[in-house]
Amino acid sequence: MRSRSLIRRLALALTVTAAFTASAASASPYPSYPDPMGYCVGANHQYDPHDLGSIPLDPLPTGVSERFVTLGGIRTPLLEAGSGSSPISVVFVHGNIGSSRDFVDMMSAARTFGLRLLAFDLPGAGRAEHPWWFPYTEDSVVAWLSDALEQLGAHHVILVVHDFGGPIGMQWAAEHRQQFLGAAIVDSGVLIGFQDHYLSAISKTPLAGEAFMAGITKSTFSLGAMYGQQKPLPLEYVAREYAEFDRPMRCGVISMYRSVGNFDALGRAQAAALRPLDRPATVIWGGNDPYVQLPVAYNQKYAFPHDQLHIFPNDGHWPFEDDPKPVTDLVASFLSRWESQAARSVARSRRAHRHHHRNKRGRHGRSTRRR
Repeated sequence: MRSRSLIRRLALALTVTAAFTASAASASPYPSYPDPMGYCVGANHQYDPHDLGSIPLDPLPTGVSERFVTLGGIRTPLLEAGSGSSPISVVFVHGNIGSSRDFVDMMSAARTFGLRLLAFDLPGAGRAEHPWWFPYTEDSVVAWLSDALEQLGAHHVILVVHDFGGPIGMQWAAEHRQQFLGAAIVDSGVLIGFQDHYLSAISKTPLAGEAFMAGITKSTFSLGAMYGQQKPLPLEYVAREYAEFDRPMRCGVISMYRSVGNFDALGRAQAAALRPLDRPATVIWGGNDPYVQLPVAYNQKYAFPHDQLHIFPNDGHWPFEDDPKPVTDLVASFLSRWESQAARSVARSRRAHRHHHRNKRGRHGRSTRRR
């Protein structure tokens, strides 16, 4: 209760501060919204946070590798596991706060299923590039995701999504219905019935959003991350996320919230496109999530009529941190249903490869005898 009270007081104070901010208007990358502080002007380095620090990363679990690649013009870490030759890809899409590292245990657990497992940091998040030129809107990130998957050759995709990765992933699925095979959803998905939480409401408010982000420090960030958590998040997780929360990322968060506006309407449109497909889905939810409320979990059935819902009553917004082993097991169990399909696809590919080489050798032999 004390943390919620402090969060509300901080939000109120920054909102009032923003309302009375008066300074010369500056050119902003988001011209639709006033930014008299110039907080989201890249050149205004006086607003850069100075307490980000650097947090060493944990070693990757068994079977998971990482390399840096350029996808859609953005340099980003790419985590890989499983079978690189599989025609079925599992794509993990993180939220805010979050990064590809949120999914490493799930990737390791599913590495033996014959699936190709892929995770990367979205533009402006985690250890991906945070360029000022990128338009941090829902549409632009969905377009980037589409380009990234095309570049990676991921043409048959199972999604694993959390937080903002939900509306991004569901929009990709709605636009690529023949490529979309199913989804594991963690406190996310189609956000039917979503009500703005304090961060969403402030971020959507011109002036208030910029002032709020400018006022975030390591201590207030930690306080916000613990908001509504019955089980405190691991301190190293919070520290890692804050170390990546620079000014471009903060302005990207503002822009993303403002670009969507009405999450309920977006979710209903996505559900209308996805429901006729009746794709399999498993839904994992923290019963104590203060950001994406529990009724939204039940509303996933509007997109996935036969979804399987798993509620962890004492978990908050990050069940994979609150209860890592059971959440990882649920995701791995869901992904295992494609194991036999992946094996059959690989076997067909190998037979076709052998047949091609036999024919090639036969043609070569006949042409040699003619000579």
